[in-house]
Amino acid sequence: MRNRIIFLMVILLSLNLTIPVEGETLYYYKGPDTSEDNITLMDFQVTGSTPIEEGNYLSVSFKLINSNDGDTPLGRNGVFLAVKDPDGVERIVGCCYQNHTMQPDESISFETTLYLDKTGSWSIWPSYELKLYDPIKGWYKKVGPKYWHAYNFTVEVPDKPDLAVEYIRLEPSKPVIGDNVTLLVGVKNIGTKEAVDCTGRILIDSNTTLYVDIPKLDASEHIELESHWTPSEPGIHEISFLVDCYQKVDEIRESNNYLSINTTVAPRGVDLEAYQIQVSPKTLMVGGNATIRPFIRNIGVNRSIKCNGTIYIDDEILCNFSISPIRPGGVYGDVSIRWTPREIGVHQIKLWVDSNMIIPEKDEENNYLAIMVNVTGEDHIPPRVNVSYTPSIVTEKDNVTFHVEAFDENGVEYVSIVVYSQPSMLHFGLTDNMNTSFNYTCGPFQRGDTVYYYVESRDNAGNRYRSPTYNFTVVSYYSGNLTVDIYIEPSNPTELDEIMIYAEANYPYGVREISIIN
Repeated sequence: MRNRIIFLMVILLSLNLTIPVEGETLYYYKGPDTSEDNITLMDFQVTGSTPIEEGNYLSVSFKLINSNDGDTPLGRNGVFLAVKDPDGVERIVGCCYQNHTMQPDESISFETTLYLDKTGSWSIWPSYELKLYDPIKGWYKKVGPKYWHAYNFTVEVPDKPDLAVEYIRLEPSKPVIGDNVTLLVGVKNIGTKEAVDCTGRILIDSNTTLYVDIPKLDASEHIELESHWTPSEPGIHEISFLVDCYQKVDEIRESNNYLSINTTVAPRGVDLEAYQIQVSPKTLMVGGNATIRPFIRNIGVNRSIKCNGTIYIDDEILCNFSISPIRPGGVYGDVSIRWTPREIGVHQIKLWVDSNMIIPEKDEENNYLAIMVNVTGEDHIPPRVNVSYTPSIVTEKDNVTFHVEAFDENGVEYVSIVVYSQPSMLHFGLTDNMNTSFNYTCGPFQRGDTVYYYVESRDNAGNRYRSPTYNFTVVSYYSGNLTVDIYIEPSNPTELDEIMIYAEANYPYGVREISIIN
């Protein structure tokens, strides 16, 4: 019920609806007073009870009149009550008539309610926001005069009790499924009078409710309340406590009656192992970019929950990262961490699994893994690569063997070759991560094709090389050319002879058509 009342109060204030406030007139300015913007203030009145104490409400009203000859546009905040609280924070309360255009002589009546949530010196005054236009500056906003007939007052501490929730603590602090968890809640009366006995409510994940009795507490008296909970589900759980949940105590403030914490419940039978650390490139250089990939394995019998991991370089934290839940026998390796070495020499890279220590495990020693890496000086020289092919003259019947060799003082990470032909659009290629030299055979290609090829390589220091694109043309397998023989019979014809014309064509690939045109 308490939460519902507080929520309703916020809604009422945001809508600029007033909560009826009984009491006397604390301040009244009749007016009129016209600002430099020709906005006239009238009947500024503040009503409330005395003494003015924390937790009280004030009712505030005033009237603004447009004394300009023309229209006056109000801005986004319209008309409002300006407030300066004891912390020196200025804020706006009860905005209304936002983006409204006031006609000449138009009057606006303003009413709102102000909740006094702090002790100390306050100041409140009527204000407004105008939306104006300047040919040079363009549109801009302007607010009313600061401390415009302000009402200055002091909020005192009421002579009442005030129950505050100090802490929620769990024993054990890192529970496991099935544990009998002791919930300890600290409550103190920080008010000036005795608080009557009341009831406190513990809420777990909005579905488990426990109630505890709270005896009467003298001013400044503290009590630790105890309850018990047996978690049955792993993961993050919200535990909250509300003191005086039935609102028996008339106290100074309600905002300190509630406290909420999150706790992580771990499953049983989880055993996370710092399994492997991969570092690339193989050769690390000062000022270069290195990538560290940690791998975590669950060698337990139950699925783990989300936890954290930490990477150290020479015992200094490089990065904290999140480890997703891992099934039994599964490996998690979805994290890549960047590292830029700054010093030459041997460095230790260490992985700590479950570094936020939320998972109780049978073996905690396997949560650590360390490797040593060597960092050398800078290397900006790419690898050297040679490529050749056989046979030197390629025909449509030949497979082509490319011989690729790569060299680098710091070692070669990979070398690859790409081969393609035009116009037949054949594509071939190979990437080798194990060997610095290899033979690659592909083909055959169509006669007349132009075959293009290039090689790429990267050394262990991360330097890349790509060769120019070379090419050769596929020639005919047969050395002969097309031949055509033509002869007639008789060989020496007369005007009386019938002449027979013969044609004979020869080509290694065969003749598709031969014609005699007379």
